[in-house]
Amino acid sequence: MTPQSFLGLVNTVLIFKIGPQMADLAAEALRRAKYQLREVGVGALASALLYGLAIVAAKTRSEALSSEVRVLVRGVRRRSGIAMSAGETFALSWSPLRRFRT
Repeated sequence: MTPQSFLGLVNTVLIFKIGPQMADLAAEALRRAKYQLREVGVGALASALLYGLAIVAAKTRSEALSSEVRVLVRGVRRRSGIAMSAGETFALSWSPLRRFRT
């Protein structure tokens, strides 16, 4: 699984209103891949992916995807070569369901 696997979902939720079923599918995909994303790289791509998934969780009010994003954030933060501040970690881990109210 690569970041491009979620690109369509992130872009779609920014333009259209989608149901929580799509977010739940993304959460299931993260679980099945055991939170291992290939080609994430260092820095900007990882942050963009995490923020994008947090936006999807917020816009669809998906608690499942929100939980999976928290796990993914912890995994990405522990991975060597990716520096993430405590503020970024907090923003990604605790605020997805409150940030983008519709």
